[in-house]
Amino acid sequence: MRAKRFALALDAQATAAILIAAHIPVTCTLTADIASPDAERTFCEFLALAADRLRGGMWYMLRELVQSAAAEGYVDALERASSGLLAEARALRDRALESPPDPIEFSRRLFDIPPYAEATKLICQWTRECGAGVEDTWARHQTQAEEWKSRAAEGICAQYINWITGQHLHERRPVEAAQVRGDRRAMFRMLRVGENRCIRPRSYRPFLEGRGPAPAIAS
Repeated sequence: MRAKRFALALDAQATAAILIAAHIPVTCTLTADIASPDAERTFCEFLALAADRLRGGMWYMLRELVQSAAAEGYVDALERASSGLLAEARALRDRALESPPDPIEFSRRLFDIPPYAEATKLICQWTRECGAGVEDTWARHQTQAEEWKSRAAEGICAQYINWITGQHLHERRPVEAAQVRGDRRAMFRMLRVGENRCIRPRSYRPFLEGRGPAPAIAS
């Protein structure tokens, strides 16, 4: 996915549109009786609609695909699709946090998160607009997706800024001060805040705790 995005110059929203166009027809078809005429009709109609809207290059026009699926009673399928995309975003976030102590590799992994988060957000937003399904569920998924997209973007920017300014080398000082005071709670909180915000992977901990070398670019 990452290589194709670079090759085709696809931003997060364009890639999210492709994910929506691929997931909605298939998920709605699987929700219907796979052997029934309705399943074939659903797949053909939704796939044709998705292809037509993508061909125009206007990703936001996929709203019609999502809201058509909701209007035809495929709300459960939309929820299944959004939950699957959100789970993929979560898995990519976890993979990023397990990155080696290399800001370039960490940035690469963060780069993979926004399309899945954006696709989730758009499905939830467009379904909520037509008043379908359980509002609390859609709102919760949308908020989570927006948060992960924002944190991934913040993390990518932080890698560049921190590396240029050398800030990552100074982040050990407050952790060291907490160690000297014996304040393990403060030390743990500082470590977790940076990871929860996707500012740094967990592999930075040895350096911040004074047990390992500073992060370095390996490739």
